Amino acid sequence: MNDIVPKVAPVEQTALVEFVRKLQQQKVIDPATGDQLRFDQDYDKPVWTEVPNLGINVADYWNFDPNEDSSDPEEEGKYYNQVAFLAQLTSSPANFVPNPEKTTGPFDFSLYALRDFRSAFEHTAEPRAPNTVLLHSVSLWMIYATDRLWANVQAKRDHRHKSSNSNPAKEGDAYLKQKKNWVGFNKERWDIWVKGLNEGREVEDEQTRALVERALEEVKRVEDQGWRLEEDEKFA
Repeated sequence: MNDIVPKVAPVEQTALVEFVRKLQQQKVIDPATGDQLRFDQDYDKPVWTEVPNLGINVADYWNFDPNEDSSDPEEEGKYYNQVAFLAQLTSSPANFVPNPEKTTGPFDFSLYALRDFRSAFEHTAEPRAPNTVLLHSVSLWMIYATDRLWANVQAKRDHRHKSSNSNPAKEGDAYLKQKKNWVGFNKERWDIWVKGLNEGREVEDEQTRALVERALEEVKRVEDQGWRLEEDEKFA
């Protein structure tokens, strides 16, 4: 997967996403115990319903830094393909799990989206992306995962790690002095991101500008649906 995804353009990723989604639905039974097979003793995840190692591989190997403009268009393209893939997985039906207050689903990379939006729009007083790479990236998140991100906002989804008492979803530098104490998704934060996307309409790169317009169309679509949250989509 690490070698394949970076080479596949977003519009051609449907089969890949569907393959992973169907793989996640398979339960492998250990013939010796009759129980569902676990990945190993150290990483005690069932095969394949929790798609063991997917999240770890993403964290370890998909490490392109979007905070700086790259001089390598090929590397940028690979990164965009990875973002689009994660966004499409995040919006996958497999995320809508029976007990979302206890588990978010194996394909949920919402925190990755939040981090990209924070880097793009929360480090300056005016939410303006510092470079084209970040603007391109957050546009892809909004195009392919808008419904999930909007559901997170409606649910005020909390991304704090209770076990380690850490907050990977805290606000960006421009909002620290205001002591927003953000812990995840919320409407105020969403509005800042949308304002940043609107500012991005002025970007010179035509491809990115087109993506920004598509992203804003998705924003309008979900916002026009109103403040609605289905029971099986709750996270908080």
